[in-house]
Amino acid sequence: MRLRSLVLKIHFYGGLVCFWYLIVLGISSLHFNHHFSFMDQSGDSIMWTHRILIKNHSSDDLTLSEAIRDSLSLIGWPLPWETWRDSTGHFHFALEQPGRRYVIDYSLTDNVAEVQETQKGFWRVFNSLHGAGGVPNAPFLQVWSWYTRFTVIGVMFSVFSGIYLWFSGNKDKKSGLFTLIISLAVAILWMIQLYLKG
Repeated sequence: MRLRSLVLKIHFYGGLVCFWYLIVLGISSLHFNHHFSFMDQSGDSIMWTHRILIKNHSSDDLTLSEAIRDSLSLIGWPLPWETWRDSTGHFHFALEQPGRRYVIDYSLTDNVAEVQETQKGFWRVFNSLHGAGGVPNAPFLQVWSWYTRFTVIGVMFSVFSGIYLWFSGNKDKKSGLFTLIISLAVAILWMIQLYLKG
């Protein structure tokens, strides 16, 4: 009984901890599959400039993008497909992070960065948490990344502990076993169909 009581407590409180991420995962998954237009709205844009000193103007675009990002104390990923140099000595690139998008124009001669900063709407930030983690210069999102890993482990534990709690505490084990087998068979058949037919 002590083991069952311990498993029950972990099952219950673990579910409460995982609840918030499962809400994010569920709503964002619906959006990815059905694409709700109201979730794509962006916020306001502002322009600002800042003089920075990059000691080494690397010929590698990614290295230079990261150096400019770090000098501006920004977080996010430089986008290689939106990076180029023009004939007037300007280096252009875009930077993405869950809460904002930056389009940066850096003068290689004057060392001045002109930044267009666009704030993303609530739902775009919400959706970005679906798989966010490991964003450069963003310690908080490292914590979120670990939280998502914990949630996966917690959900797996909840599944198996739920089965254990059902069979250890319910006298009507046949109906539970029947339900478990049918649901497992349906899931396996569905995956086989997706594999074979797409």
